[in-house]
Amino acid sequence: MPRLLVALGLWLTGCHAMLPLSPGRELTDASASGENKVVLVDGQGDTSPDAPPLVDSRPPADTGLLCSDSAPLQLHPLDTTPLAPAIPQLNGTCKTAYGLDSIAAYQVAGCSPSIDILTQQVLLDLQLIPRAPGSPLNRAQLLGSPPFGACSGSAALLATLDGFAMATTLEAWSVIEEIRCQNCTEFVVVVVVHYPETHTVLVLTAHYGWDS
Repeated sequence: MPRLLVALGLWLTGCHAMLPLSPGRELTDASASGENKVVLVDGQGDTSPDAPPLVDSRPPADTGLLCSDSAPLQLHPLDTTPLAPAIPQLNGTCKTAYGLDSIAAYQVAGCSPSIDILTQQVLLDLQLIPRAPGSPLNRAQLLGSPPFGACSGSAALLATLDGFAMATTLEAWSVIEEIRCQNCTEFVVVVVVHYPETHTVLVLTAHYGWDS
């Protein structure tokens, strides 16, 4: 669907989806439990003495601290090169007009976020303010949700994600946002998958739609 791809490209451009994170960028989110902070860290290109390096290892244990001013959430980008082949492999098993577009990965440090707070921070970085807050998913629900539910290779993809995260216990959150489209119906899906045991976060963006 050419219109779907064009619309998706425009949305991703407008939202700066999956662009490299700005070193030292700080975002705040107000919640019922108080103000939660996130510092998005990328050691590459930042030569200041206090800049933490890009880390591709996981903390051995949960910090146990709630995210706050004194314990800000830090998201360290991880190299997703090993996950790149999984995107076309999944798309080759999907129904028409369903597809996975990208996978980003981060290591969580500094505090222990809940999945909803973590998703809010990811959406802030995507500059996406959805009309609906989305919903939490367990492992079984994740396999049945878009785009997973429309692709026969979803179990293989999830196994690949587990291998990357070095864990199988996960919590997820899915946000589906409709894109304005003439004579068609199109949606963008953002799925945040958090592996608490290894402090790994995977952010999947996908799309689906049809002609009206």
